[in-house]
Amino acid sequence: MFTNEIARQRVADLGAACGHPLTLIEESVWSEGPFGSASAASGELSPAGSLLGMNLRAHLTVTANEGGATDLWALIFVHVNGARVAPPGADYLMLKWETADGEGSRWVARGWEADVYGEWSEDEGEGEGEGEESEGEGEGEESEGD
Repeated sequence: MFTNEIARQRVADLGAACGHPLTLIEESVWSEGPFGSASAASGELSPAGSLLGMNLRAHLTVTANEGGATDLWALIFVHVNGARVAPPGADYLMLKWETADGEGSRWVARGWEADVYGEWSEDEGEGEGEGEESEGEGEGEESEGD
């Protein structure tokens, strides 16, 4: 079962893997049986007064795999000055929680992916702390969860 405690731990692990602390958005945690989802955000990663405001937003999801077990995935959205940014043709970086024999578990990057079904369009411009600010501002109030 995907509990708040498991979500908090995986978000902490994800933040460490990304090099920036992430905070679980507690009200975003959902679970039904073995499946679940949660969201997290980094807050502002740029120094105060910087013209370049950057932050991360993450969505975690537990899905069934072909073998009948579950997999934990994370979609990382990067925002700069309130706009979502990614390589051309991509929208987010996909990571998977993997367990290696004798090496413990860790997040592994699977590459950049496109949001071909438009499932994550609500994330456009919704960087934590960015909201409706004008260009160049990066110290706004925290935005509400998705």
